[in-house]
Amino acid sequence: MNLEIIPILCNEKNMANYAYLIKSPASNQVIIVDAAETKPILKVLEEQKLTPTHILTTHHHYDHVGANTDLTNSWC
Repeated sequence: MNLEIIPILCNEKNMANYAYLIKSPASNQVIIVDAAETKPILKVLEEQKLTPTHILTTHHHYDHVGANTDLTNSWC
């Protein structure tokens, strides 16, 4: 299975960081990795009609978890 990795620049707060979406080509479902900022991630999800199922956080720094709560609340 070839997974698609979609990088998303999160720089609204001058963090110069990336979040990533991991997508299977067989579905519109994605896993979000290191959700730094809500707006840029939601923009890509909406533009590409993707549905998040999980959020993975590599470590607990604000620039990796800043959007976890907002994103979770947007689909739960």
